[in-house]
Amino acid sequence: MDQTFIVETGAPRRGVPSFTGESEMVVPPPRHELIDNPDGSQTRYSYFDASEETLIRLTRELFDDHWRRLTVGPWVLGAVFELTFDRAPKVTISNGYLTVDAGAWHFHLCIANYKASGLPESHLLRRVSKVAFYDWRGDGSIKERSSGIRMWNGYGEQMTTIFFPHVLLGETSHTVGPPNWENLRLYYEYRRRYLGESVPTDLEAAGRAPLRA
Repeated sequence: MDQTFIVETGAPRRGVPSFTGESEMVVPPPRHELIDNPDGSQTRYSYFDASEETLIRLTRELFDDHWRRLTVGPWVLGAVFELTFDRAPKVTISNGYLTVDAGAWHFHLCIANYKASGLPESHLLRRVSKVAFYDWRGDGSIKERSSGIRMWNGYGEQMTTIFFPHVLLGETSHTVGPPNWENLRLYYEYRRRYLGESVPTDLEAAGRAPLRA
Protein backbone atom coordinates (compact mmCIF):
# COMPACT_ATOMS: atom_id res chain seq x y z
CA MET A 1 0.00 0.00 0.00
CA ASP A 2 1.27 3.46 -0.84
CA GLN A 3 2.46 5.61 1.99
CA THR A 4 1.21 9.17 1.52
CA PHE A 5 2.87 12.06 3.31
CA ILE A 6 0.89 15.03 4.55
CA VAL A 7 3.16 18.06 4.57
CA GLU A 8 2.31 20.55 7.27
CA THR A 9 2.99 24.19 6.50
CA GLY A 10 2.41 25.60 9.95
CA ALA A 11 4.96 25.46 12.76
CA PRO A 12 8.56 24.80 11.70
CA ARG A 13 9.91 21.35 12.37
CA ARG A 14 12.98 20.58 14.36
CA GLY A 15 16.16 20.66 12.29
CA VAL A 16 14.52 22.37 9.31
CA PRO A 17 14.97 26.10 8.69
CA SER A 18 11.94 28.27 9.38
CA PHE A 19 10.60 30.21 6.38
CA THR A 20 8.12 32.39 8.25
CA GLY A 21 10.47 35.36 8.36
CA GLU A 22 9.80 35.65 12.10
CA SER A 23 12.59 33.34 13.24
CA GLU A 24 15.32 31.50 11.38
CA MET A 25 16.66 28.27 12.84
CA VAL A 26 20.41 27.80 13.08
CA VAL A 27 21.73 25.50 10.35
CA PRO A 28 25.08 23.66 10.50
CA PRO A 29 27.97 25.05 8.44
CA PRO A 30 27.83 23.70 4.86
CA ARG A 31 30.58 21.65 3.26
CA HIS A 32 31.93 23.22 0.09
CA GLU A 33 33.71 21.50 -2.78
CA LEU A 34 35.27 23.02 -5.91
CA ILE A 35 35.43 20.74 -8.97
CA ASP A 36 37.56 21.28 -12.08
CA ASN A 37 35.50 19.72 -14.87
CA PRO A 38 37.00 17.90 -17.91
CA ASP A 39 35.83 20.66 -20.27
CA GLY A 40 37.73 23.36 -18.37
CA SER A 41 34.72 24.72 -16.49
CA GLN A 42 34.38 24.77 -12.71
CA THR A 43 31.56 23.80 -10.36
CA ARG A 44 31.33 24.71 -6.69
CA TYR A 45 29.05 22.59 -4.51
CA SER A 46 27.65 23.61 -1.13
CA TYR A 47 26.12 20.51 0.48
CA PHE A 48 23.27 20.65 2.98
CA ASP A 49 20.93 18.36 4.91
CA ALA A 50 19.41 15.62 2.72
CA SER A 51 16.93 14.35 5.31
CA GLU A 52 13.43 13.34 4.29
CA GLU A 53 11.94 16.25 6.18
CA THR A 54 14.17 18.84 4.51
CA LEU A 55 13.69 17.42 1.00
CA ILE A 56 9.91 17.33 1.30
CA ARG A 57 9.80 20.93 2.42
CA LEU A 58 12.32 22.07 -0.21
CA THR A 59 10.70 20.39 -3.20
CA ARG A 60 7.15 21.29 -2.26
CA GLU A 61 8.09 24.90 -1.82
CA LEU A 62 10.07 25.08 -5.07
CA PHE A 63 7.48 23.43 -7.30
CA ASP A 64 4.41 24.86 -5.58
CA ASP A 65 5.61 28.45 -5.32
CA HIS A 66 8.42 29.06 -7.85
CA TRP A 67 7.58 26.81 -10.82
CA ARG A 68 7.35 29.79 -13.20
CA ARG A 69 11.05 30.58 -12.84
CA LEU A 70 12.54 27.09 -12.55
CA THR A 71 13.93 24.64 -15.08
CA VAL A 72 14.54 21.01 -14.13
CA GLY A 73 16.28 17.93 -15.52
CA PRO A 74 19.54 15.98 -15.32
CA TRP A 75 22.70 17.69 -16.54
CA VAL A 76 25.78 15.62 -17.31
CA LEU A 77 28.65 16.15 -19.73
CA GLY A 78 27.12 15.63 -23.15
CA ALA A 79 23.44 15.85 -22.15
CA VAL A 80 21.25 18.52 -20.59
CA PHE A 81 17.48 18.20 -20.07
CA GLU A 82 15.80 21.58 -19.60
CA LEU A 83 12.13 21.09 -18.73
CA THR A 84 10.05 24.17 -17.98
CA PHE A 85 6.51 24.77 -16.77
CA ASP A 86 3.72 26.57 -18.63
CA ARG A 87 1.31 26.12 -15.74
CA ALA A 88 1.41 25.15 -12.08
CA PRO A 89 2.31 21.46 -11.80
CA LYS A 90 0.47 18.98 -9.64
CA VAL A 91 2.83 18.00 -6.83
CA THR A 92 2.24 14.85 -4.78
CA ILE A 93 4.27 12.55 -2.55
CA SER A 94 3.43 8.86 -2.25
CA ASN A 95 5.47 5.94 -0.94
CA GLY A 96 8.58 8.07 -0.78
CA TYR A 97 8.30 9.39 -4.34
CA LEU A 98 7.77 13.02 -5.24
CA THR A 99 5.76 13.35 -8.47
CA VAL A 100 5.74 16.64 -10.33
CA ASP A 101 3.13 16.49 -13.09
CA ALA A 102 3.18 19.32 -15.64
CA GLY A 103 0.46 17.75 -17.80
CA ALA A 104 2.41 17.02 -20.98
CA TRP A 105 5.22 15.47 -18.97
CA HIS A 106 6.03 14.46 -15.40
CA PHE A 107 8.85 13.08 -13.32
CA HIS A 108 9.28 11.01 -10.16
CA LEU A 109 11.97 11.56 -7.55
CA CYS A 110 12.54 9.36 -4.52
CA ILE A 111 13.06 11.75 -1.61
CA ALA A 112 11.69 9.78 1.35
CA ASN A 113 11.19 6.30 2.77
CA TYR A 114 10.19 3.79 0.09
CA LYS A 115 8.42 0.56 1.10
CA ALA A 116 8.16 -2.45 -1.21
CA SER A 117 9.30 -6.03 -1.55
CA GLY A 118 12.90 -6.67 -2.49
CA LEU A 119 16.24 -5.78 -0.99
CA PRO A 120 16.01 -3.05 1.69
CA GLU A 121 19.45 -1.81 0.62
CA SER A 122 18.17 -0.95 -2.85
CA HIS A 123 15.24 0.93 -1.32
CA LEU A 124 17.63 3.08 0.66
CA LEU A 125 20.10 3.66 -2.19
CA ARG A 126 17.39 4.88 -4.58
CA ARG A 127 16.63 7.86 -2.33
CA VAL A 128 18.28 11.25 -2.57
CA SER A 129 21.29 10.80 -0.33
CA LYS A 130 23.17 14.00 -1.21
CA VAL A 131 21.95 17.47 -2.15
CA ALA A 132 23.88 20.64 -2.85
CA PHE A 133 23.62 24.15 -4.18
CA TYR A 134 25.88 24.52 -7.19
CA ASP A 135 27.54 27.38 -9.05
CA TRP A 136 28.94 26.60 -12.50
CA ARG A 137 31.26 28.79 -14.55
CA GLY A 138 32.35 28.18 -18.12
CA ASP A 139 34.50 30.58 -20.13
CA GLY A 140 33.93 33.51 -17.79
CA SER A 141 31.18 35.13 -19.87
CA ILE A 142 27.77 36.02 -18.48
CA LYS A 143 26.18 33.39 -20.71
CA GLU A 144 28.30 30.48 -19.50
CA ARG A 145 27.14 30.38 -15.92
CA SER A 146 24.49 28.50 -14.01
CA SER A 147 23.29 28.12 -10.43
CA GLY A 148 20.79 25.87 -8.73
CA ILE A 149 20.38 22.67 -6.73
CA ARG A 150 21.60 19.18 -7.63
CA MET A 151 20.65 15.80 -6.13
CA TRP A 152 22.31 12.37 -6.14
CA ASN A 153 21.13 8.94 -5.06
CA GLY A 154 22.97 6.49 -2.83
CA TYR A 155 24.85 5.07 -5.81
CA GLY A 156 26.38 8.49 -6.47
CA GLU A 157 24.33 8.98 -9.66
CA GLN A 158 22.92 12.39 -10.44
CA MET A 159 19.13 12.28 -10.17
CA THR A 160 18.25 15.79 -11.28
CA THR A 161 19.34 19.41 -11.38
CA ILE A 162 17.02 22.29 -10.53
CA PHE A 163 18.13 25.35 -12.48
CA PHE A 164 17.43 28.68 -10.81
CA PRO A 165 16.84 31.80 -12.95
CA HIS A 166 19.78 32.73 -15.19
CA VAL A 167 21.07 36.30 -15.35
CA LEU A 168 19.88 36.48 -18.98
CA LEU A 169 16.42 35.02 -18.31
CA GLY A 170 13.58 37.21 -19.57
CA GLU A 171 10.03 37.53 -18.30
CA THR A 172 9.31 33.85 -18.95
CA SER A 173 11.39 30.67 -18.96
CA HIS A 174 11.34 30.73 -22.77
CA THR A 175 12.76 34.22 -23.31
CA VAL A 176 16.20 35.78 -23.13
CA GLY A 177 16.74 39.38 -22.09
CA PRO A 178 19.51 41.79 -21.17
CA PRO A 179 21.58 40.96 -18.06
CA ASN A 180 19.46 41.21 -14.94
CA TRP A 181 21.45 40.37 -11.82
CA GLU A 182 18.28 40.60 -9.74
CA ASN A 183 17.45 37.19 -11.21
CA LEU A 184 19.98 35.72 -8.78
CA ARG A 185 18.04 36.85 -5.71
CA LEU A 186 15.93 33.68 -5.51
CA TYR A 187 19.06 31.52 -5.56
CA TYR A 188 20.77 33.49 -2.80
CA GLU A 189 17.56 33.57 -0.78
CA TYR A 190 17.48 29.80 -0.81
CA ARG A 191 21.13 29.65 0.20
CA ARG A 192 20.19 31.86 3.14
CA ARG A 193 17.37 29.53 4.12
CA TYR A 194 19.27 26.26 3.86
CA LEU A 195 22.90 27.28 4.44
CA GLY A 196 22.46 30.20 6.82
CA GLU A 197 24.30 32.62 4.50
CA SER A 198 23.45 36.28 4.07
CA VAL A 199 21.90 37.45 0.81
CA PRO A 200 24.56 39.59 -0.95
CA THR A 201 23.89 43.31 -1.07
CA ASP A 202 25.50 43.53 -4.52
CA LEU A 203 24.15 40.63 -6.56
CA GLU A 204 26.27 41.43 -9.61
CA ALA A 205 29.49 41.43 -7.59
CA ALA A 206 28.50 38.15 -5.95
CA GLY A 207 27.60 36.63 -9.31
CA ARG A 208 30.86 37.69 -10.93
CA ALA A 209 33.09 36.66 -8.02
CA PRO A 210 35.52 33.76 -8.66
CA LEU A 211 34.43 30.39 -7.31
CA ARG A 212 36.17 29.30 -4.14
CA ALA A 213 35.84 26.13 -2.08
